[in-house]
Amino acid sequence: MKQLFILIQFILLSTAAVGGNEPELEFPPANSVLRTVDPEDWRSVTQEFRDIALWNKNTTDIQLCDNLYTLPVSVSREGNVSLGGICTIAGSGQKVFICVDRMLGRFEVFPEFQRDLPWIAQKIFDHCWGG
Repeated sequence: MKQLFILIQFILLSTAAVGGNEPELEFPPANSVLRTVDPEDWRSVTQEFRDIALWNKNTTDIQLCDNLYTLPVSVSREGNVSLGGICTIAGSGQKVFICVDRMLGRFEVFPEFQRDLPWIAQKIFDHCWGG
């Protein structure tokens, strides 16, 4: 019985530790919160970046993306969402920061970037915000 109790405590602590590591940043200028995209959704978000690039007649060939972030237009997770991520360009292997606006389809590529949440939130807000 004691072993079961210890195992349950370990699972609860592990879950709390994993849940607490999700990067997020309150971003008052947008009345929103910058959050990490769930890793299970990275493939579909990367494909969305490719589709929006194509729609914008942008020739950027995105190989894969990581460090993907979402910045909703309000504190609600529903509705219009802007996305940003650090992506690798096919062929060159160059890493760039890309942001998109789902509602209007804006697409921006930044060859120079920072892996800093306030910088990321500000770039999304300044270049790919809302609708």
